[in-house]
Order: sequence, then structure tokens, then C-alpha cells
Amino acid sequence: MSNNYILDACSLIALLTNEDGVDTVKNLLQKAINGEINVLMHKVNFFEVYYYTYKKYGEKTALKLVDDIKLTPIKMNIEHEPS
Repeated sequence: MSNNYILDACSLIALLTNEDGVDTVKNLLQKAINGEINVLMHKVNFFEVYYYTYKKYGEKTALKLVDDIKLTPIKMNIEHEPS
């Protein structure tokens, strides 16, 4: 069983807007903080969330999102590894 979980844009938006699925995302992040799992997100998906935030709430809030995400256990630099 893999200890890696990959978030898409919708899961991070659910967390930010307290939508359905927020408890699942919070649980995964807590497990990542505890060192039980890895939570990954491709930077393209993160930029989807950034764009959503920018369009809905403005540049200041979107830039704060960038700073805030650095404080989470989400690993952003997912590189494709040859099998």
C-alpha cells in the first residue's frame, strides 16, 4: 500500500472554501503532519487553485495563498520518474 496521496485542484479548493470533502483533506494533511503519509500536488493543479483564488478574491488573497501553502505538508515539486 502506498503512503502517497495526490491532491487535485478541487480538493484544495474544498479545503479553502469548506466544501464537501474538506474533512477528508484535513485528515490527509494531519496524517502528513504526523509523518504517516506524503501529500503531493502537481504545481499545475496548484496554479489552478491560484487562478481560481485570484479571479474570485483578488491578487492579495492569491498571493497569501502561495505563502500559506508553504506552511502545509503538501509537497509541490512532483517530477515524473521513469519506471
